[in-house]
Amino acid sequence: MEREPENPVTYLSKLIKKLDIKNRNGIIALLVVNILVILLLKSYLIGTGLLS
Repeated sequence: MEREPENPVTYLSKLIKKLDIKNRNGIIALLVVNILVILLLKSYLIGTGLLS
């Protein structure tokens, strides 16, 4: 049985928990993750033709 794809929100929160937020690099990593998510969403929307 195929397991359903993980909820992106829970996946991201797990990623963020792995990062040390107290560390300044944690904040930079958060920004990078946010930018990646926005770019992925944008390309997905353009790909599906919802954003034209």
